[in-house]
Amino acid sequence: MKGVTVITHPLVQHNLTRLRDKRTGPQEFRRVLGEVAALMIYEATRSFAVEQVTVKTPLAPAPGFQLRREVVLVPVLRAGLGMLDSILQLIPHARVGFIGLKREETTLRAMFYHKSLPPDLSRFEVILIDPMLATGGSAVAAMDLLSELGAKRVQLVNLVAAPEGIRRVRTHCPTLPIFTAAIDQKLNQRVTSFPDWATPDTGCSAFDITNQFMRTENLLIVADSDHDANMLYATACSCPTLSSICASAGELRRHERFGNRSRRKQAPHCHVRSLSGYQEKLRQSGVKQPGFAHIIPALLREKRIQRVVVPQNFPYGLADDLQRAHIRLTARSGNFFSEREHKSPAEVRKISAALMMAEVGMAEAIQVLRSARIGKDRRLLYHNVPLTSEKLRSVINTAIIQANGLASHTIVAGGRQACDPHEMGYGPLRANEPIILDIFPRSQQTGYFGDITRTVVRGRASEAVRKLYDTVFQGQKAAFKKMPCWCSNQGSSCHRPAGF
Repeated sequence: MKGVTVITHPLVQHNLTRLRDKRTGPQEFRRVLGEVAALMIYEATRSFAVEQVTVKTPLAPAPGFQLRREVVLVPVLRAGLGMLDSILQLIPHARVGFIGLKREETTLRAMFYHKSLPPDLSRFEVILIDPMLATGGSAVAAMDLLSELGAKRVQLVNLVAAPEGIRRVRTHCPTLPIFTAAIDQKLNQRVTSFPDWATPDTGCSAFDITNQFMRTENLLIVADSDHDANMLYATACSCPTLSSICASAGELRRHERFGNRSRRKQAPHCHVRSLSGYQEKLRQSGVKQPGFAHIIPALLREKRIQRVVVPQNFPYGLADDLQRAHIRLTARSGNFFSEREHKSPAEVRKISAALMMAEVGMAEAIQVLRSARIGKDRRLLYHNVPLTSEKLRSVINTAIIQANGLASHTIVAGGRQACDPHEMGYGPLRANEPIILDIFPRSQQTGYFGDITRTVVRGRASEAVRKLYDTVFQGQKAAFKKMPCWCSNQGSSCHRPAGF
């Protein structure tokens, strides 16, 4: 097909076959997917313009080449994330943008749920990463967005494409180069049954020959969101009592959940099941004391699920009970939700709000220290009363509570106590010696944490303390230099107003 490059390199085709093989496990699948992405990107970047430069070698100047334009990698969430890391290893200086797309269930139209892209894409080489090109709806929607932002040089990279998707993309974007590892025969009718086909777990079920290409994973978590980050991420609401969720076919945003129905408004993407309703059904069937070990298999049987993926901290006793009920469990190593590595704008807002609570507590502590006067034996006095770690901690915690946060284990450690990273601090605070203030509140509304640590001195810092400060400062500058330019700029804009 014109404008379509099928990469027939033996290593690409060899690894593509391994990806299709149903015997390939999830961990091996992710590793091989990264290898294929790295091999494909060589072909996709072959046409990138370069310019001649001269560099200094240890012996003499030497001519060379560098890319004329910066590169932006744009994975379509969530499927594109599986290929992103390997490509970044080859183009570490590339910027990264994200496009989140899903299908509207009735019209099957591609709908945006997330957009995060650098402004003015006209000066960049853009690589759009969308592993599955089925109907072409997601690719066309993504291209429309990139065009609106001025993108002129775009390459589409995917693993498997269907002729229908290629025709639609080429009709809509006749000059867009498409790089793929395989073109399948056709779409089957099941494409309408998988509106979220672009997720890495369910995408390839849209193709006749690729039912095993990517694993359809049924996720199971049993925890409370106050103590489990994965549960908080999945439900996006506070649920302090033990509850259970089952995300079918790997789809994160449609859950079957046991819990309090009064929290349905907080988590509209969850289908809340009645715990007492299932317990009553099980009692009628002869189970005297139905618990999660009985209720979860009942739900899974309703959904015809016999195998689930669980986090590594899944309760061992419950896992044993479920296996006796003929439910096969696989513990996922590493991050249970890989997309948590890339924070969405909504998550950034939640983290920023929690960080503001920490800043409120810190500001109150600094104000108290500034107002304190230096008394006998360098003891700090506040309102003519010795200022202690306990007193300053109560000031910080009260300010956080007033900001709708929860303070826990706030550290106010002075002098030698500051040498122990887990010492909360106790007793009188003194002038002319470092005081560690470590504040990490949790938002009562969202469950997200903020964290601020400062080392302060009331009075005059010694030369040893100044040297420590300078050492940390130099280390921070060295770290910023190691960051990619776009990340370093964002880090600087965040840290400088906060006093770093």
